[in-house]
Amino acid sequence: MKAKLYHTYLFKDKCPSIDYLRTAKAKVGISNSKIAQVSGVSPGTLNNWFGGTTRRPQFATIVAAARGIGPEGTEALARCLRNGGKK
Repeated sequence: MKAKLYHTYLFKDKCPSIDYLRTAKAKVGISNSKIAQVSGVSPGTLNNWFGGTTRRPQFATIVAAARGIGPEGTEALARCLRNGGKK
């Protein structure tokens, strides 16, 4: 029997805004390379975020990526800030 591994963490350990942006990215169906082209954030950085490697990205980079996702991304970031990072 194989064990499944899940990404779990405490909010104090990682940035919850990445989770909000991951959800918005999935809704829109946009790729990391497209977000990188629009926002100026490198594809490697986005891969690290959405892959769970990055713990605390800079806020300006988060805003740029949210804008790269589009209206759904900026709304997801606003929701994250309103909810204090909790879902």
